[in-house]
Parts: sequence; C-alpha cells; structure tokens
Amino acid sequence: MWSALWQVIVFGAVTVCPGKVLGDESFLGAMTLSQAEKRALVANTDILSSRLLIKSAEADVVVASELANPQLSIGTTGANLKQGIGSAWQWNKSVDSVMRLDQQIERGNKRGIRVNVAKKGVMAAELDASDMLRTVKQQVDLAYYNLKYAQEMVGSYNRLLLLQTNLLDAARLQYQYGGASEIDVTRIKTEVGRARSDVARAELTMRNAQIGLAKLLGDAGDSTRLVAVDDWPYPVKVDTAQIEKRLDERPDVIAAHARLEQAQLSIELARAQRTRDVGVGLQYEHNMTGTTAPNAWSIGVSVPLFLLSKYEGEIQRAVADRNVAEESLKHIKTSAEAELQQAMAEVNNSLIRLNNYKSDVLDQARTAAEAAEYAYHRGALNLTDLLDARRAWQSLIIDMLDAQNDYAGALADWRAATASNSEAPVQ
Repeated sequence: MWSALWQVIVFGAVTVCPGKVLGDESFLGAMTLSQAEKRALVANTDILSSRLLIKSAEADVVVASELANPQLSIGTTGANLKQGIGSAWQWNKSVDSVMRLDQQIERGNKRGIRVNVAKKGVMAAELDASDMLRTVKQQVDLAYYNLKYAQEMVGSYNRLLLLQTNLLDAARLQYQYGGASEIDVTRIKTEVGRARSDVARAELTMRNAQIGLAKLLGDAGDSTRLVAVDDWPYPVKVDTAQIEKRLDERPDVIAAHARLEQAQLSIELARAQRTRDVGVGLQYEHNMTGTTAPNAWSIGVSVPLFLLSKYEGEIQRAVADRNVAEESLKHIKTSAEAELQQAMAEVNNSLIRLNNYKSDVLDQARTAAEAAEYAYHRGALNLTDLLDARRAWQSLIIDMLDAQNDYAGALADWRAATASNSEAPVQ
C-alpha cells in the first residue's frame, strides 16, 4: 500500500480538464506535445508574421521584373493669338500639335540582376520562416514540459498536504484521549500550513506555465484548461556525430549565406548603373500654321552623360552591405556552433543526473520513506523523525522533477540546435 502511495506522490496527481483531447486547432485543453506543435504551426503569431514576409519578398520579385512604362505626351504650340486659330474643324485649326511617345530601355542586364537579387530575398525570407518554425518549436517544447513540471509539482504537494492533514486529524483525535501532546498537534499544524503554502506556490507556477504555453499557441485567453498529457521524454543518449554538417544545414546559417549572395548581386546591380540606359522617342507633329509639310514624323534617342555622378556612392554602399553580410554570416555560424556545443554539454549532463536519480537515489529514498511511515504507524518512530522523513522525501521528489524537466529542456535545445532546414518546412 505504501509503495503505491509514494508512486502517486512521485508522479503527481494531474487532474485532466473535462472535455476532449485536442482534435482541432481551436481548442485549448488536454494536449500532447505533437498537438501543441501543430497548433503553433497554424496559430503562432511569429510564424504567421514570418510567412507574411515571404509574400512581401515575392512581391519584390514582381516589382524587379517589371519594365519601365512608356511616357505619352501631347501638346499644342504655334498658336497665333492675334490672328486666332480659325473656325475650321479642330484637326485643321491653325495650331502646331505634337504627340510624343518615349520608352526607356535598360541595358547592362539590370533587370536580370534585379530579379536575381529579389529571388535571393525570397530564399532568405523562406529560410527565416523555417528558422522561426525551429525556434517556436523549441519554445513550445520548453513551455510544454514546464507545464508538465508544474502540474506534477502541484500533484506532489497536494499529496503531501493530504498526508499532513490526515496526520493532523489523527493527532487531534489522539490528543482528546491523551495519546498525543499539544506540542505534537501544533507542530503538525505548522507542517499543514507549510504544505498549503507550497501548493499555492506550485499552482501559481502552473498558471504561469499555462499562460506561457497558450501565448505560443496563439490564444492566451483560454489557458486555464491547458493540460500537458504526454509522459516525460525517455532518456536516451543523443547522436553527436557529424556536428559540422548539422551546423551547415541549419536554416539560419543557410539564410545568412543567401543574404551574402544577395549582397554580392547588389554590387553587380550597382555597377550595372554605369551602363547607360537608352531613351527612345517617337514623335508625330501636325502643324497647320502655314507650313508646306503639315504632317511630320521624327525619332529621337537620349542617353545620360555621366558628368556629375558615376554611381560611386551606390557602389560603395553595396560593398559595405556585402561586408556587413559577411560579418553577419560569421556571427551566426559562431553563435550556432556555441549553441550546439552548449546544448550537447547540457543534454549529456542532464542525462547523467536523471539516470542517477532513476537508478539508485530514488529507489533508496523511497524505501527509506516507506520504512519511516511503516515505523511511525507502529509506534517505532517519533513524530519529529516522521516529519523529517516526509520533508526529505518531498524535497527529493522535487529534485527528481527538476532533473526530468532539465533533461526535457536540454533535449529540446539539442534538437533545435541540430535541426536542418528540411526538418522545418515552410507551409
């Protein structure tokens, strides 16, 4: 009986909210980790914003591919204000009418380079969205297990409160018949008060964890029904092979490469401005002011003269942006490598700690706690030793939960640090 009771204390008493387990994205209630991740995929505001940025980048490609619009101009000149324009039909009035059509023709492959720059921007935006998926998944995993940790803390402290309350009821009854002292009753009351305080603190922790997870799922208004129903992740040793390859496959690293390529293309575009564009104009003139040739056609060509500007500033700016992109790539790779190394150290350390609790410490402590309960109820142990044993056991339970949560968090960090772009598709 005592073994079963202490197992309930270890794993907590989680009361699942009434209702269905998540079957659609609009319900916040009892959730598995997989369901929470799917909900975040369609409702997380950061993910939705990153997808909108892709649409913006795709619009830049359309803008970059567009040709300059032709310019149509119509004017009338040569009217004699003294003599007037005459009473003839409008087309034959004594005026000089001019109609002109101008078209700018880009040279130097500016449009092609501009489109390639924009396409690199789309690639970078898609990779940023993939990286956001990676980051949000990591945040959801951490928040999910924080909620599970808080739930089991609440369950554990409630079980201890129940034990202490039952002990207090028994002590009060014994006190009436002289079997317990007033000091014993007072001491147990103190333990009951401490247990209630621990329950209240754990419930606040659980409430904050519910809010944190619900916010990631795009709906913090209905968070009170959130319950994490998955078990703790099974402790396994992670695969640390091919670290360098995993680093190069991360979406944030690939996005930095794409932005460097985009910056390099921007230099080409800036230099292409030195290739003169040509303006071609076609003009028709209808002159009824007395000339022998009232209708005339003409063609004109215009080119810029690079006398005041040769686009040195634009080129320097593009080169500076390329240098910034290079440094950004170095920084992102360095940060990613540090994140990966740190995640590796944390997951290995937390695994050792968790296995230590699971193999020896917890079993020995459970045996000692059960023995203390057995001895007290048969008069072989005093109240002080029983309360000390309960406090020690409760402290060990919390330490065990800490170890479980630390390992779950370290595993989430490791998976995020080693996630490749193919594992976080943009949908």
